[in-house]
Amino acid sequence: MTNTTASWFTVLAVVPAVTAGLAVAAWAAALDPWPWAVIALAVAGVPVWILLTLLRDHFAGLARLREAIVGATGAAGDWAPPRLGDDAVIGGLTRAVSDLVAASAAAARDRDGRLAGVIGALPEAIVVVTETGLVSLVNDGARRLFGAQALTPGSSLFDAISRDSFLAGWDDARARGRAADAALAAVDGRTLQARVVDFPHHRGAILIMPTAEAASADLHYDLQLHDPLPVPEPVTPATPLDRLPLVVLDCETTGLKVDSDRVLSVGAIRLTGTRRHRSHTLDLVVNPGMPIPPASTRIHGIDDEMVRDSPPFAAVHERIVDFAAGCIYVGHNVGFDTAMLAAEARRAGLHWDEPLQIDTLLLVAALRPDLDDLNLESIAGWLGVTAMGRHTALGDALVTAEIWRRIVPLLAEAGVSTWGEAVEFARRPKRVIAMQKAAGW
Repeated sequence: MTNTTASWFTVLAVVPAVTAGLAVAAWAAALDPWPWAVIALAVAGVPVWILLTLLRDHFAGLARLREAIVGATGAAGDWAPPRLGDDAVIGGLTRAVSDLVAASAAAARDRDGRLAGVIGALPEAIVVVTETGLVSLVNDGARRLFGAQALTPGSSLFDAISRDSFLAGWDDARARGRAADAALAAVDGRTLQARVVDFPHHRGAILIMPTAEAASADLHYDLQLHDPLPVPEPVTPATPLDRLPLVVLDCETTGLKVDSDRVLSVGAIRLTGTRRHRSHTLDLVVNPGMPIPPASTRIHGIDDEMVRDSPPFAAVHERIVDFAAGCIYVGHNVGFDTAMLAAEARRAGLHWDEPLQIDTLLLVAALRPDLDDLNLESIAGWLGVTAMGRHTALGDALVTAEIWRRIVPLLAEAGVSTWGEAVEFARRPKRVIAMQKAAGW
């Protein structure tokens, strides 16, 4: 017998017991023998407590499933269903939702497979790049052509081809209004003949190069890299959450003392509301100017050798400020990260404006005050976010960005849809806020 079946057999047994107990209580009260009435109500109270416990657990499971489904509306990639126990009804709903998500993902993969088949059948090497030189599409022919300098979506074309030779060909194509021939200088010394085609509506270019090897249908692409970055709008308390200009940020440090520890790396991602701008990420390694404690290295893996040739914070400060200009800072315990950045700026004699910020930890604590474990990995598991690259600045920023995207629909359900409402909502978990202040941020 499953636990679910046993639970409902218990309910069937409890209901008559409750009824009988209440009947006895009513009879005893009518006769006015006070001790017997008390005993009868106590007998009835035990099965009532059992029934209420079963119902509480059942509806708590349904609530967790609802939260996971709503959170999935902001999810990217595969959806991981939550662990909700063995309740038959909830389990059936979970499987149905999982099947629906899987069917949608399969349909998208089928469309992608057709595109890969068409481009893979072409005999040329093909590379599509953004206006900043990020590779957004590369076919198998191009990957073979570049060999050790294999290009992948999100990598820079200029790791394989000189910037000047590419720009000369692209400028020629734009001036002609059609494809132009170009001699591209590869970093390995080769000269590659190519046709350069302007990609005007998508802010980029297409490179078509002959290749001697037969290509397969293997295709790698992320065409969202061409999406332009919106200019941040001024934020007011009435700004909807889905229009907020955001920078999701995380720092790895030598320790947790704001006054004496130093920043080692900074990872950041730009979002507008829940829309992630894939072409705009920041991944910096910083020389702290002090030995890195072994205990810290065991957490994030950054040691003295890794930062030896990295720039000091003063050299990357402007890049961080420019990247986040006009944006609200989002992070898990974000107060620590911004406090560390502010302390580094003070040490270097640089200006630092305290930014608007919102803490995903506080938002989740307000949404789910029953959650005891509020660390990043636990919350990611609750929301079905795959926690990859943990304890790297960019990896933690990526996880936090996915958490933000999934809690925005949950906030809307809780009546929180604007920046002002989110700020007030994040003030609810007083105990967590007190712990953060005691820690120094």
